[in-house]
Amino acid sequence: MKIRPMILSASFVLCSPLLHAESIRIPTVSEVKQATVELLGKEIGAMISELKLGTCIFAVKPTHPGQIACTLTIRLGAATNETQSDFYQKKGKWVAMPSESQDKLPFPDPKLQ
Repeated sequence: MKIRPMILSASFVLCSPLLHAESIRIPTVSEVKQATVELLGKEIGAMISELKLGTCIFAVKPTHPGQIACTLTIRLGAATNETQSDFYQKKGKWVAMPSESQDKLPFPDPKLQ
């Protein structure tokens, strides 16, 4: 069986991004909640009744290796707010920080609806 060079070239062009794609590490919801509590402070963190994790992408202008940006909803009492936050790992623990990736993340995020 002969493989035509054009088919082989097309296959390489279509598949090469998959070969070089870096996998994104995403924290669990409980890890996101813990990191968010530490970012907001224990007093506000204690009022979080629900947190949902939405879309995550590689962070824009990362300051830490493996830094990602995610959408999330935070419920404080009767109020639910959709926001974005960056996350990175420090000594095996996820840390939250304000995000600069708002223009790349969906708003409103369909994953959070």
